[in-house]
Amino acid sequence: MRHLFHRFEVKNQHRYKMQPASIRDRVIAQLVDGIFLGATCTAIFYYFSDGEIHSIWVSPVFPQYLLEIAPGHLQTDTDFWWGGAYFSWKLLYNKTVHLNYPAPLLWAIYIFYYTIFISKTGQTPGKMMKKLVILDVAGKQVDFKKALLRWMGYFVSLIPFGAGIWWGFKDENHRTWHDYFANTIVYMFEEK
Repeated sequence: MRHLFHRFEVKNQHRYKMQPASIRDRVIAQLVDGIFLGATCTAIFYYFSDGEIHSIWVSPVFPQYLLEIAPGHLQTDTDFWWGGAYFSWKLLYNKTVHLNYPAPLLWAIYIFYYTIFISKTGQTPGKMMKKLVILDVAGKQVDFKKALLRWMGYFVSLIPFGAGIWWGFKDENHRTWHDYFANTIVYMFEEK
């Protein structure tokens, strides 16, 4: 049986054949990470609201969710901290859509997920599934500070209509703006 998660060992990287990862593979890994994060945050919404708020995941990089609110649910002052505070819009046909505020607890989960996984292993679970690893341009493991800087660089890549991501399609090593920001490269690896 084949393994679902593929760990990369930095100290034994001579055992791997490596090449820059395609943007397609990186996006798929990001979506897998988004599913993990979405499931975690959905459980948080459900738990803290006593089952009155259900979420639909919107973004794999930032904690943004569409919410389904039980009739009669009232927001409290403390809801903002865990993600239960939201904007509401009335649509045609009397449907209301709710979009959560990016709450401090959700931001902490996203930041923790990306920076800890990248700084400890060079891989998030999504990257492990796609056999991808993030290393600095010298081929060394990324430290916590660089992993955090790289995550913050997503803002730079996404704000101008995702231009920083699109940049990876024309770059020789498929480096995006957040890769340049943190001086990293994402590699696909295979055992030799």
